[in-house]
Amino acid sequence: MPHIPPGWRAAVLPTGIAAKGNAAVPAHHALLPVDHFDLTTSDPEVARATLNKLSVPNRIVYPDTEGFTMRLRQCGVGELCVHQVWVTGSVSLDTDPFPRGVLGFLRAGRWSGATRREELRGRAGLTYALPPQDAGVYTLQESDCYLLMLPAGTVRRVAFEQYGQDQVHFAGMAPSNTAMQDHWWATGEFARQQLCAPHSPLREPLVHTQLVTLLATIALATFPNTTMTLDYLPGPGSVGPAALRRAVAFIDAHADQPLTLSAIAAAARVSPRGLRDAFRRHRGTTPMGYLRQARLHHAHQDLLTADPTRGDTIAAIAHRWGFTTPAQFAARYHATYGHPPHTDLAQPSPSTARGPSWA
Repeated sequence: MPHIPPGWRAAVLPTGIAAKGNAAVPAHHALLPVDHFDLTTSDPEVARATLNKLSVPNRIVYPDTEGFTMRLRQCGVGELCVHQVWVTGSVSLDTDPFPRGVLGFLRAGRWSGATRREELRGRAGLTYALPPQDAGVYTLQESDCYLLMLPAGTVRRVAFEQYGQDQVHFAGMAPSNTAMQDHWWATGEFARQQLCAPHSPLREPLVHTQLVTLLATIALATFPNTTMTLDYLPGPGSVGPAALRRAVAFIDAHADQPLTLSAIAAAARVSPRGLRDAFRRHRGTTPMGYLRQARLHHAHQDLLTADPTRGDTIAAIAHRWGFTTPAQFAARYHATYGHPPHTDLAQPSPSTARGPSWA
């Protein structure tokens, strides 16, 4: 039996699935809560107190009080949150260590940071990580930046799935993988836009889980962290047909839930890496790839039974089944079924419509 950290099985069961005996019983999941906050102030003390409440204890040092203005905007959905900061003039913040992984994006102006371990400074286009174990001093000049707060539990889960290590933290501010920087920047911008959208699709649990997992995966590949110092990564081990069948059955039964690789592996009683290897060898895909196929199949069925006169839309069905944008859904749908989604939405007799097998 591959090693799974104590207590991990309970932790990786997705929200909305409650354990009952040896089975997992799906429960209804509502839209995730939205948390918005917006403040503009020229008072450094108000800015300090607000930052203290939103993110981390801090002390403002050497503010340019004559020209100083700060706007703080928080957009949060579920466990994912972005803090947007606009500064006119300049300000320096002496902060305590951040309680979780915080990734920064500088869109305009200047930014510099210094901890006991390192210093980093830059202009527009800079991306940086704020190590949670270190206090720091951060200076913003005529800046437009935002901080993406990653859920610590998701970062640990992804590290366990990818590297077999469930204790992880970011260890440096500057990206260590420069080839990933553009990809990270684009993904962060997409997340910020989706979080701050008036009707954010991230309220859908399936969409939310996928995007948070993607962000954690790319962040771990971009910034220095403890998974990069592993000397040895054991092989995934052998996964038998019975375990693979358990995984497939679990995905089929819970495709409408915010599943993760760890949850599927726990249900199959194998390691995430072993399960991923077995899917690739025996099914030519990954567990998450199979999950996406299953959800596309369900979305197809929903389209065939939808009624536009009741307000059913392609976008709503796409979001319900974990597709972030209608364009992404349309492209995958066309590649699988040979025609765009609106063709099936308009079917007068959906019971006679047929599509190719998704399995």
